[in-house]
Amino acid sequence: MVKIRIQQARPVSISAFALKTAYIFTDGAFEKGKGTFGGVFVSPEGACLSYFAGEVSKSAMDELLSSSAHPIYELELLPVLIALHVWGSRCIAQQVVYYLDNEPACIGLIRGSGGTSTADLLIAKAVRLECELGQHAWYARVPHGNIADDPSRFSFERLNRLGAARFILDDDWVASLVLEAGWSGREAR
Repeated sequence: MVKIRIQQARPVSISAFALKTAYIFTDGAFEKGKGTFGGVFVSPEGACLSYFAGEVSKSAMDELLSSSAHPIYELELLPVLIALHVWGSRCIAQQVVYYLDNEPACIGLIRGSGGTSTADLLIAKAVRLECELGQHAWYARVPHGNIADDPSRFSFERLNRLGAARFILDDDWVASLVLEAGWSGREAR
């Protein structure tokens, strides 16, 4: 992973823009056999600008459940990859702090590898995007009160009061992120 980063990363640019820090909060949940996720984008100025929410399709959940009885690890990684796709263009060559509330997922992103083949591929895709965008990413655990818990449980009142716009995701595209990762992971064995 480090070799790829060195070979493909944009040169580091020094500018006032590079000193700005955006904040992205993500959450995954696994309750009653269903996987859900959410993400919240907070600007460098502290404004809550955007959020997304979704439920993992049955086919994608079946894929996750084929390798884990409780796939919370992968469900915590998925919204980070989604956030990179959705908000990455807002954070080119900029510092970004990604807040997660799952320590193993946070460590996997820092380390650049996961504990399962699906996690490895989700992380590899995230790192590749981070590299292409020239982001200076920092992964941290939310100390308390993760605002992304709201959209991952389809509660939008607080985010709407804060003026955040909902980004509507294509369910098939989200499923493809999981299914492609699972398929590739099986092929690699």
